[in-house]
Amino acid sequence: GCMFGHLVVRRRSDQRWALVSKTNNLSSDELAVDKMVDAMRVGEPTEKVPLGTAPRPPLYEGKGSGTYAVLTDGYAHYPAAVVMQEVYLALPRPDKNFASDMRSANFDSRMWELYLLACFREQGITVSQDHPSPDFLLKRQGAMAYVEAVTAHSMGGPIQMPSQPTFAPTDRGERPPCQCDLRHLPLVN
Repeated sequence: GCMFGHLVVRRRSDQRWALVSKTNNLSSDELAVDKMVDAMRVGEPTEKVPLGTAPRPPLYEGKGSGTYAVLTDGYAHYPAAVVMQEVYLALPRPDKNFASDMRSANFDSRMWELYLLACFREQGITVSQDHPSPDFLLKRQGAMAYVEAVTAHSMGGPIQMPSQPTFAPTDRGERPPCQCDLRHLPLVN
């Protein structure tokens, strides 16, 4: 017969997600739902942060400059701010100045790290941050790679957009070579 299971995550008091229950060998969907509902503990306080876990600074706090100020000023960009907050909370171990960098001229660099984490996770890659540098250790099906997230900084102010839109080349030979090749990592089935 069929086997049923569930996966339940709850918020911790530091707003990160914690796995509280997981099964995959239950004999009926009714039993799986009952166990899932029990594990959800609706109405109870959030999960406690594990002992020895350093508090994570809030991503949005106080005034900032540049793109950060636009992102946090009013409700127009609230959905983007919420998504960025969730990705920040999903970072395994961001460095101590990650949140403060978001409020400074380093916004673009930190945004790039959030984007990369989301892309890697979407591809089913396990992402670790066990060392200060490089930024990420990627693992999937026995393969591993280190990634240092790097951005180019403009010395001359804002980037000037072309007056006429440009289009992607239709001839493969006209395309620039790919700078980020993860093809050596096995695909997730």
